[in-house]
Amino acid sequence: MREQRTALLGSLDPRTAKEYETIRRAKGGVGIATLTSGRCSACNVSLPVNVQQRVAAAKVPPVKCPSCGRFLLSPNA
Repeated sequence: MREQRTALLGSLDPRTAKEYETIRRAKGGVGIATLTSGRCSACNVSLPVNVQQRVAAAKVPPVKCPSCGRFLLSPNA
């Protein structure tokens, strides 16, 4: 699993990888959350529609939750 994680981090641009590592360390090892029914799965905050749309578009750089600061992923991505 660590090998997969290392490979995935290597595929990111260095700035995004560094930001992810910073978030992960600050948030107890969890730097990514999914968008589930319009809510962040980590902090359970209901997200504005514009944030939901940006997450669904899956563009780079990743969208961060305005409440907890984790990167958000669409479960369909």
